[in-house]
Order: sequence, then C-alpha cells, then structure tokens
Amino acid sequence: MLFIYDPDWAVAETEDVGQRSGNPPPRILLVEDRTPIVHLIHYLLRDQADVEAVARVHEALHRISQTTFDLFLIDIQLQGQRTGVDLLQEVRSQNNTTPAVALTAHALPGDRERLLDLGFDAYLAKPFSREDLETTITQVLIPTARG
Repeated sequence: MLFIYDPDWAVAETEDVGQRSGNPPPRILLVEDRTPIVHLIHYLLRDQADVEAVARVHEALHRISQTTFDLFLIDIQLQGQRTGVDLLQEVRSQNNTTPAVALTAHALPGDRERLLDLGFDAYLAKPFSREDLETTITQVLIPTARG
C-alpha cells in the first residue's frame, strides 16, 4: 500500500483518504520516454495516485509551470539532448522543492550516491517491483517513513 501524509489522520492509506477527508490522491509527474514503463507505472499506481506522464524535458517544464505536483518520477536517460538530471537542475534553479525520484537502469556502484548528490530525493533502479515503487514513493512523501 502507498501511504501519504494526511494531517487529520496522521498516516492514512491513499484509498481511504478520499473517503475520510476528501483529500485527492498525490499528483505525480512521470517523466519517462519508454511507453512500456509509462504503462507499467500507471498500472501499478492506478488506485493510489494521479499520474501524469510526459516524455521530454520541455514538456515536463511546461506542465510544472502550469500544475502543482506532489512528486516527480524522472527517468535519467531521456531521448534527446536533455536528461533527467538536466530537468531536475532546471527545476531546482526555479526554487521548486518538489521531491524527485530518479528512475534509472544505471545500477553501477556509485550511481545512487551521485544522483542523490545531484539533488534527487530517492533512487529507483529498473527493473523494480510494485513494492519497490510504493516504498520509495512513501519514503519520499512521508519524511518520517525514511527510517
């Protein structure tokens, strides 16, 4: 289960938040250019979050300028000249502190630390399980869940 912080219920399950307090599920911007991964994340989070997906950095910047998101899931190796790291650096330069999770097939020693040092709040290596995805999102959205 994905958990989000609800001040009225301390920690509440996303499915119950709408029923208990009327709060909407967390809004997540997924920046991913591989359609199968987009479909997978939509499927895994279908009952737990409102996921909007874009494939390019310029599309993400446009959506971020129009909408408030609770979390960014950003693929590091996007097609084109700009990467997920470029996106995060531009977002952070605009004083946007929305938590960001790096999605990457980069699973070499030191990659996690490098991405965290570059400003990501968490790192999720592909392939990942539903549990990995949910745990990572929970830990980012609820600071007390970071353990």
